Amino acid sequence: DVERQSYLMSFFPGETFLKLCRDTDNHEPLLHAAGSWLGAYHAATFKQERAFQPKFMLRHMNHLSDQMERGERRIPGQKRFISLARDMGQYAHDAEGCFGKISSKHGDLNAHNILIGEGRIVALDFLEPSTAPVAYDISRFLLSYMQMVGDLRNLPKGHVLPPDALQAFFGGYAVVPQNDPVVHFLMRIQILTDWNRMSDKKNLASVMRFERIKKIARRAFA
Repeated sequence: DVERQSYLMSFFPGETFLKLCRDTDNHEPLLHAAGSWLGAYHAATFKQERAFQPKFMLRHMNHLSDQMERGERRIPGQKRFISLARDMGQYAHDAEGCFGKISSKHGDLNAHNILIGEGRIVALDFLEPSTAPVAYDISRFLLSYMQMVGDLRNLPKGHVLPPDALQAFFGGYAVVPQNDPVVHFLMRIQILTDWNRMSDKKNLASVMRFERIKKIARRAFA
């Protein structure tokens, strides 16, 4: 209530998806649970189907590359970043024109923002209400998982997630299939987005996460 400068909170007896993943070696049931929550959210807030246009994301990648080439922005590994960003068009072909589902967007769905308790799952820290292709939330969440706790040792070349992890998530998520081309395009865009974003952060956790981003990029773009 803005006028009264007050808000109401409720207690949820559970743990974050991230903590639960750190406490166990088997992440598949947790990924299935997270996929179930996100699938229910997107299904309940579905707006329409619309042809996906990757040109906006490609333009943004080219804009970042232009800034780096002009010396207006510098990030670690930027020569490799520019090469990958300029080459994103090859990953856009399958996604372009693909009719995708448009639903309400969480906006910052990461491994911290899903809570799992006994028989119940909730999410928190939504951004301002907006709509977007469901693949935005999916890619944001799955890249967050990989950057924090995903098993990089079992990440095959050409993949953003280990196949078993991807299958577990989509075992719970049913709004679009796991081979959805928009999801796979945006997961690669998310790698570069996080590479650019995390480069400015210098605390230990961010530095360690940035190192994992580079490893994911090496496998995903191999």
